[in-house]
Amino acid sequence: MSEMEVETCCRTDEDVLATLTLSKLDPDDLSMPSQTLYFSESASDQNYILIQLNKEVLKSVEDGEDIVIRGNSEDSATLCTGDKTYDIKKAKISNTLLFLPECRVGNKEPTDEDEKENINTSNNSFKLIHQKIEGWSHDYLELKQIHPRINKLKMLLQENPYKGPEAEEECAEKNKYKMSEFLNIIQASEGELVESLHKLGACCIDGYWRVLDFDYLTFCLSGICEVIDCESWHFSQIPLEKLCEKINDSGELVPDFIVHHILSFYGHRISNADGVSVFEIDEEKFCRYFAELLMRDTGKYNLQEFLEVWKSTVPSDKIVTDEKYLSGLALIDRNAKPATIERFPVDSLPQDPSKRFDALFQKRAKWTREEIEPFISDLCLEGQSVSALLTKFARSSISNGAKLFSSRKSLR
Repeated sequence: MSEMEVETCCRTDEDVLATLTLSKLDPDDLSMPSQTLYFSESASDQNYILIQLNKEVLKSVEDGEDIVIRGNSEDSATLCTGDKTYDIKKAKISNTLLFLPECRVGNKEPTDEDEKENINTSNNSFKLIHQKIEGWSHDYLELKQIHPRINKLKMLLQENPYKGPEAEEECAEKNKYKMSEFLNIIQASEGELVESLHKLGACCIDGYWRVLDFDYLTFCLSGICEVIDCESWHFSQIPLEKLCEKINDSGELVPDFIVHHILSFYGHRISNADGVSVFEIDEEKFCRYFAELLMRDTGKYNLQEFLEVWKSTVPSDKIVTDEKYLSGLALIDRNAKPATIERFPVDSLPQDPSKRFDALFQKRAKWTREEIEPFISDLCLEGQSVSALLTKFARSSISNGAKLFSSRKSLR
């Protein structure tokens, strides 16, 4: 504030005393130093945007981590830290928020520079700091943690699935994406994006993230299972190097990196009794693959027949199928005569909770908790529960002693 501005517009001790008297306030209760506020000539409600940060985001800012706002013209904006994604919404407030670059809080003493430039000390009654208001606002942006929006990721990955080295020439002109490109398109933190890619079974091939074509995956798994069977290896003791050698002993049937990727996705690396690194197949993932293989091109299936065929399809009696492995993959109708099963993968449903419940209740009007839980549990954020989701998006009722959940709105 210039000397001329201080002389012409700043409040004096007499002005402050008159205001206190009019407000019936005791001057002794006034905190020192006190601040008097003035709008600067450049003050505007267009210069600043306020955003409210929770503790996690604030810590990321204070630690110097990258904070990115993602979304294109048809998306609602999201803010992404290194490992979380937040929806950004505008919130209105009834009071006016004023922006002061040098606002003093608490009983902080003024600096020497304050004493020299901004404090009116015409007498010993008050110490006044003259502050310029640079902007104001009646709203702010608030953050709400959400799941990463990966529906677009699935679509992009399916544009050019990997069909094997011999098919790469014909796929050369199709879209492929690097991690940096996904980060520019997908509304997700980098940590969540990497996790989603792994959950979708994607692998990095020549710098590009690709999913395996389902038919090609079936071909590769058949070759892997055939070698395991011929060598009489246990599905919990698969030697990677020997498997790659055997499967490609008459030419490159399946590239080594694909064998490693498949074993990593459908199992995990362990050390055997001799300390040698081997792979152990994840029974649930392996069984789910063969279940999806059976249901992929069919509609409803007789449940009992499906369970029998599924059991015989899995290429080892050491791997036991279990109906619980179908959770979130298939929909079973036990009320049908006979009971039926159909493919109904949870990852094909909308990510938005309201739209997810709409899709579920359009598929089936009433659900037990046991039936619906596999299709909504992935919506729960940290600290949330399935019960809270059901309370918010569903209506409960009792029928024949069983608690059922239905839509809160009419779906036609």
